[in-house]
Amino acid sequence: MTPPAGPPVTRGRSRRVWHNLRQGLGLAWAASPRLLIRYSMLGMVSSTMPPIAVYLGAVLVNRIAEARLRALTFSDLLPIIIGLWVAAGVQRAIGAYQGYGRNLYVRRVQLEAERRLLEKASKLDLGHFDNSDWHDRLARAKRDVSWRPGDLTWSVLGLSGNIVTIVLMAGLLASLNWVLVVLALVAAGLSLALERRVTSRLYEFFYKETPEEREREYLGDLLVQPRTTKEIRAYVLADYLLGRHRRISEDLFKQREVMYRSGTRISMLSGLVTGTALALAYVFIGSRGVAGTISPGGVVLVIGAFTSVAGTLGQIASTFVAVDQHTTFLEDYFSFLAIEPLVPAPAKPRALPEGPISGIEFDDVTFT
Repeated sequence: MTPPAGPPVTRGRSRRVWHNLRQGLGLAWAASPRLLIRYSMLGMVSSTMPPIAVYLGAVLVNRIAEARLRALTFSDLLPIIIGLWVAAGVQRAIGAYQGYGRNLYVRRVQLEAERRLLEKASKLDLGHFDNSDWHDRLARAKRDVSWRPGDLTWSVLGLSGNIVTIVLMAGLLASLNWVLVVLALVAAGLSLALERRVTSRLYEFFYKETPEEREREYLGDLLVQPRTTKEIRAYVLADYLLGRHRRISEDLFKQREVMYRSGTRISMLSGLVTGTALALAYVFIGSRGVAGTISPGGVVLVIGAFTSVAGTLGQIASTFVAVDQHTTFLEDYFSFLAIEPLVPAPAKPRALPEGPISGIEFDDVTFT
């Protein structure tokens, strides 16, 4: 058996991600344009609430600190408290509304992707069934179509809200010092670069394992299907097939184990980078606090905003990694949908004559 070729490199990585992302969003749009717009807008509105809450919390702390210098009444704090209540209530209400509805929408996207795959497979020329490469492509497309299109839609819906949060929070940090924004951006950028390496290795592994995985599933079917079990027992093949199935399974498991260990080390390094950036931000806040150049509300704002920025940037980085993974694996799905027919239909097909056909005449037909 010749080893399988490596993953096709038909375009640059960024172009491939963008190309497949547009096709994935096309699936989401085809599933329900109305729901795509609705949940994108709701996510953006919900994402404005955390920055508002952080800002109002800083204002509340400053007002309370002013009580040492001048008398304050509860009515002075009431508008801020009401604002915090509204921000929390709106965010929780939108989150509750989105919960089940967005799950149903993601399921709709999955069904649309599955429908397109089945429609394509049912109408392809039969000549493709004699090509092992075609079966590998179909296996890769079927393996991921049940969840990756929906998960890609979920990631993109969350990304729009995260971008709104990060812009507002970064604005709050920049109002105090731009160094805090740089620390957050550097931490997220390094994490994203590290996680992308894991994505490349995952795709390379799953691409190369497809023929062995198909053989493993085929052997499993032979051992359990009623139509083949009798013949396997008659020819005393059960032990041989079980042994081959076990060897393939163990080999694939060992390869996956090595790959996952490498991914774990990279993820741990990514977490260390993010934690270091957060610690440096606290060092910066502490130095400003000792020098007396930052108000109590400013401290609250920096801690809340930087924690939110770091967390949101981590979510954005994870989303980009997820989008990178999904678009990479969906390359097989979209390439399968783009398979050209072996016998192309003519641009202007001739209609069959009406009435009974008395005979068919072949001209210039040869056989070698």
